[in-house]
Amino acid sequence: MPFQYKDIKVYQSRADEIFLFDANIWINYHDQTTSKVNEKPYNKFLNELLKRPNDPEVLLPGCVMSEVLNRLLKNRYFKQFTQSDEGKKALIDNHVDERDVYKKVYRSHLRYKVDRDAIYNSIFAYSENLFLISDDFDEVTLDDLTTAFTDLEFNDWTILELAKLDNATIITDDADFKVENYPIITNNASLLALQTTS
Repeated sequence: MPFQYKDIKVYQSRADEIFLFDANIWINYHDQTTSKVNEKPYNKFLNELLKRPNDPEVLLPGCVMSEVLNRLLKNRYFKQFTQSDEGKKALIDNHVDERDVYKKVYRSHLRYKVDRDAIYNSIFAYSENLFLISDDFDEVTLDDLTTAFTDLEFNDWTILELAKLDNATIITDDADFKVENYPIITNNASLLALQTTS
């Protein structure tokens, strides 16, 4: 069965196309401190899509939103909060075990609420194109959980199944997202190499 990987640097989207971005794309888009050269084509593509009001649609399932929000908050915690004077003072004043600092200090601190709201606002600035969708986890069977995603991580399997329901094109940089007979847009050299060999 053939792979259907398309190079994001040359891909031209259609007005009626529906997309589902993997968490790695959202994370790098909203946290430039983790960005690598490889992510630039994704950021450019997402910027161009989101400038076009109501077209095309971008789906955002709960499993992706959860992964994105948690990673971005932890990135801000480790890269900003713990390094700031405000954060260092909060860490000293609270006398908690180092393993509990994120939950007991940062999450109860005003900085957490500011960071969380900034992330939400950044993502939902694109609300004209963004459609929140259910993960439909109640539709998953035990058989699905034990056999269907043997080649994919659980969230990747969920993203694939949700994309199929809406005939959405997946955009990912995840080298493990090896799926045949489904359209995937990527800048990942390993995935694109599979396209040329199939």
